[in-house]
Formats: sequence, C-alpha cells, structure tokens
Amino acid sequence: MARKARFLVALLICLALFSNGALAAGKLVSAQESLLVLPYYSDGYYGYVFAELTNAGDKPVEFSSGLVELFDADGNSIASSDVYYCYPPVMQPGENSYIFTYGYVATREEDFIDDYMLSVTGKGTISRDIARLNSTARYEQISDGYSTYGYLIAVIENNTENVLYDCTVVYAMKDADGKPLYAASTSWSGYNTGVMPGSFIEMRTQIGSDMRDYMDGNNIVPASMESIAYYYVN
Repeated sequence: MARKARFLVALLICLALFSNGALAAGKLVSAQESLLVLPYYSDGYYGYVFAELTNAGDKPVEFSSGLVELFDADGNSIASSDVYYCYPPVMQPGENSYIFTYGYVATREEDFIDDYMLSVTGKGTISRDIARLNSTARYEQISDGYSTYGYLIAVIENNTENVLYDCTVVYAMKDADGKPLYAASTSWSGYNTGVMPGSFIEMRTQIGSDMRDYMDGNNIVPASMESIAYYYVN
C-alpha cells in the first residue's frame, strides 16, 4: 500500500509539472479577421485580409510567419500571400496586435474571390523588447477644396520617463462586431527631435482612395477605432 501511495503521489506531481509546463507558453491565435475584395481598375481584384491577433498563453510570444490563401466559389486556391510583418510583433499575455496583407487576382468577375484561409505561427524566443505607449485613435475625412481624403489618426502619449525619439503605430477600423474593416501602420523617427515625457505626438496615415470609395459607396462608418503605439527598447 505504501509503495502504491508513493507511486500515486509521484504520478500526480509529474502530471502537475507537465500541465504547468504545457501552459507556460505564449499562444498566438487569430481573434478577429475579415476579407475585403476591391476592384483594381478593370483588370482584376485585390483580396485584402485583416486580422487581429492575440496572445492567449501565459508567456510572451513573437510573431514568426503567416500565410493567406484566396479561394474561388468552387474552393480552388487562386492566390496566396506570405505575411511577414505583425504590428507589434511581440505580445505579452493578453495583448493584441494586427496583421494585414493582400492577394491579387487578374479577373473581371466581381465575385471570383469567394473565401480565404489565414494561418499564423508564433515563437517563444523573443528577439526584441517592445514597450507600448498610451494612444487613442479616430477616423476623419478631410477636404482640401478639391477632394476628400480619409485619415486614420492616432494621438500618442510619451508615458515613459525618457525622451521618445521614434515609435510605430498600427491603426484599426472596426465594425460593430469588432472585426477589422481596415488596418495600416506608420512609423516616426525624430533623429535630433524627441517627444518629452508627458507630451503628445499626433501621427496619421491616409487610406487608399479605393477603400474610401468603398466605404462611401456602402455607407460604411467604423463603429470603433483602435491604435497600438510602441517602440523598440533594444
């Protein structure tokens, strides 16, 4: 009986250690994603895929790679695109980030791009340290008297104790269900100009005219906006 009891205790300890070891890892998953098909003149269509990723694990995770495949109505693969960048590329447990890419199909059939598949991989070896900054985002349409342009705008606070000399921001427009309608990123580097602690900087990027026309033509207004601002510590 004593031998059996010792065996059961050892087995329970091993199972506990295995369970804790299995949980102690970053887990990169796609939380929300969407496909947007836009015409390119009369020659074809671009299939844009936007995705919000999250780290569902309990350790940091870094984006490694991704792949998007586009399919026609019959399930045939008609285009593919590698995903090289994620913004930001490193996520702590519970943090999110965004990826976006596109595939081009030379066809005049409007509904030729019918579906897609996105796969992403992460890695536990973190190559760079990232610090996030406080930021808020908004979408504005601005007219110069000749035309109207759509801008994604982020107001970023230097909530650190040091002068900020560079940062990257990713903007995401979302619908009422939280799916990304559009995402883009910009970077800033001040060289000899910095943002003092407690100060703010505004960064913006213009969305493409095809996206603006699509939004206007379908009366699409983003239900929410998100921005993630960050910089590389080393």
